[in-house]
Amino acid sequence: MMESPAARPYAEALLALALEKGTLSSWMEVMQKLLPALTEDVLFWLRNPTFPDGAKGALLHQLAGEPDDPLLRNFFALVVARGRAGVLPDIIRRFLQLAKEREGLVEVAVEAAVPLDGELKGKVQQAVARLLGQPAENVQLSWRVRPELLGGLRFRVEHRTYDATLRARLDRMKQVLAQKNVKG
Repeated sequence: MMESPAARPYAEALLALALEKGTLSSWMEVMQKLLPALTEDVLFWLRNPTFPDGAKGALLHQLAGEPDDPLLRNFFALVVARGRAGVLPDIIRRFLQLAKEREGLVEVAVEAAVPLDGELKGKVQQAVARLLGQPAENVQLSWRVRPELLGGLRFRVEHRTYDATLRARLDRMKQVLAQKNVKG
């Protein structure tokens, strides 16, 4: 799904305000909490013109964990008043992306065939950080178990994929053998 064109200016304004007020990390936490709470049911009410704006703002404030920050409360009220509450997920995703770029954070999606324990996850984070030339604390890993990978890991950073899975190795071996059978 394409991002709403309205998302970028709101996200950039929110980022600029957070940087000016020194609240970037706390606002990132609030937005990371709010984003998954914006389900289709919630968005239905946020987009509904018969649902009062005050109730929409209160709902957003509650879903965000009721932050004490009046600037965030005002931001939610502005988004609602301008009829943009329905695109709030796009605004939040863009804000988080811009904030992470600003903070030098790198998101990495990791897939493994089996769940890994904390120690092994830490070693993977260190290895990925070295590969990317980043400090380990700047690398944020999200994990997904995919048994069809058979073994090893696959991870994605932005538009790059690194595949060190047994499934990938078997697929490459299959291609090589198929080529040899065609030639031979």
